[in-house]
Amino acid sequence: MRKVTFIVMVAFALVAISSTGCPAKKTVSSSDKASSADKHGTTDKGGSTDKGGSTDKGFTLSAKPGKDISIKQGAESKVTLSVTRAKDFKGAITVDLKSNKEKVKLDPAKVEFDPATSEATFKIIADADAPVCSFSISANAHSGTDKTPEIQIVGEVKSKE
Repeated sequence: MRKVTFIVMVAFALVAISSTGCPAKKTVSSSDKASSADKHGTTDKGGSTDKGGSTDKGFTLSAKPGKDISIKQGAESKVTLSVTRAKDFKGAITVDLKSNKEKVKLDPAKVEFDPATSEATFKIIADADAPVCSFSISANAHSGTDKTPEIQIVGEVKSKE
């Protein structure tokens, strides 16, 4: 009887953990800035960077803060996106943003940089009933056929109390 009770208790615990939709916490780099460029203009999926800066042609994308963002349920936080254009790059750039959590919203979800703009801000908004857990935002920048590798902006929703 004890084995059955223990198994049932473990099963309920696993269901409770999985129903929050919260994966294990993911770390990025030691910097609080996510960037799409290293010395070759590439990045891993975590947004970490070796050297930063721009590529020989095209542009790079970075976010500040890029990690350790803490938002209480029902609150919001601002993130600044920056593009660094190569010397001869003059095009408009579009950044598509996507949250991995349904209850963590982005406003706007698409950021446009005209040729004269290098910074823009968007809001991360945690619904009042957002699960208390980590979240990740994918940022994909493109201009015509030029695009940077995806960067990840990571943070955590905390209890409003």
